[in-house]
Amino acid sequence: MRKLRLSSKSPVFAKPAQPERYDVATKRIILEIAGDDTTDPSTLGESLKLRDNLQYGDNEYVLLQIRLDEYVKSCNKDASVTPAEVNACTTVGSCVDLVKKHLS
Repeated sequence: MRKLRLSSKSPVFAKPAQPERYDVATKRIILEIAGDDTTDPSTLGESLKLRDNLQYGDNEYVLLQIRLDEYVKSCNKDASVTPAEVNACTTVGSCVDLVKKHLS
């Protein structure tokens, strides 16, 4: 029977994945709601308008509030994103700023 030899390069010793940055996580949520799971979220421009460029409607805003609220609560159990806050977001950047505010 062969002995298993582990080296420091073995997957067992691999560094854990870094948690996704809040801005990238926010952009990923925005893209997923828009039905785009192929675009790299880090490339999404913050000046893009949710309604005009990403075709967000009322239902997408409802989903956005739910998903952003879940995300901030996963990082800070006392945080909460309200529907009014999300409805005030008009661009990708304003969503990123909203999440940043709740994580600070």
